[in-house]
Amino acid sequence: MTFVKTGDLEKVRLENGVCILVAAYLRNTYFVSTLCLVVPLCADLKEDVIQMNCMKNIGLQELKIIIANCASETKNEFPDLFFDYTGIIPSEGEDSRYFPTPINTTILARTGGDGVHFSVLEISGNINPVVMTVPMNFGNSAKDYNIILGENLNEFMGLGYHNGWFYLEQICYKYDWTIKFYSNTSRKEGYLSDGDFQFVKKLVNKLCLTHYTINPIRIKELNDTYFDKLIFKQEFIDKL
Repeated sequence: MTFVKTGDLEKVRLENGVCILVAAYLRNTYFVSTLCLVVPLCADLKEDVIQMNCMKNIGLQELKIIIANCASETKNEFPDLFFDYTGIIPSEGEDSRYFPTPINTTILARTGGDGVHFSVLEISGNINPVVMTVPMNFGNSAKDYNIILGENLNEFMGLGYHNGWFYLEQICYKYDWTIKFYSNTSRKEGYLSDGDFQFVKKLVNKLCLTHYTINPIRIKELNDTYFDKLIFKQEFIDKL
């Protein structure tokens, strides 16, 4: 086996003289892993195998469309299974915006429970922090209502890789439980309906997602770095 680093667009020449083109797009359009695993080609191999762990830099509107399409496919393919979007219901307009929601973010989706919703702070191509707003987590600070869960949509979506996004709100109520729950490396029985499980699988495949866990150190890093960039209504701040 040969490990190769990818650039913007490179050819990889293996020892046996076979030249493979690695489909690595420009970095400002796609995230490409530092290492791609390339299996050398031999004359007696029946198939050419290239495994690449690459992930597209997901855009907000594109993500909403993909979520809607995967939901439609799930309903059509599994009409007899209970399906409830597993906490990532695409939201258009301002209907999901609440008093504690940052005013400089764009709404992504709602969970379907207690007004909890996700919004995106668009900073640059690769940095678009995702904020979870929990309107019912009454407190004395904007941080009681809002928490940043990912530096971009890729990282955020990767949190739901196995068990969806609905239970992310529990980080405000049952912190240790949520950290443990989202550290699972497989589906947790009893928390996803069969329809939601099929939906999550479709999203993972369509988006080429990587599993991310909720790490307390990472959560602190994200919020220390980006929370102060959020802007809130002055009336909300005055009432805290």
